[in-house]
Amino acid sequence: MATQAGKAKVDHGAGRAHIQAFDPTVPNVARIYDFLLDGKDNYAADRDAAQRLLDAVPGAARAARDNRRFLGARCAVPGR
Repeated sequence: MATQAGKAKVDHGAGRAHIQAFDPTVPNVARIYDFLLDGKDNYAADRDAAQRLLDAVPGAARAARDNRRFLGARCAVPGR
């Protein structure tokens, strides 16, 4: 299976995934989402990718915040 930097390489014969070394220069969707939520756990590559997303979809940050609010309201554990 062909791989890109920062992605898992799957060895189908062994049925295991080999995770490549962490590379903060490769954007990661979870860290981009963190940036859109005004989080602190992101890197320059994530911020650059998020800015390109915001240039293409100006409402992306609001959509991320709305999504987080929806998940918090609908997926809360009963009794908490």
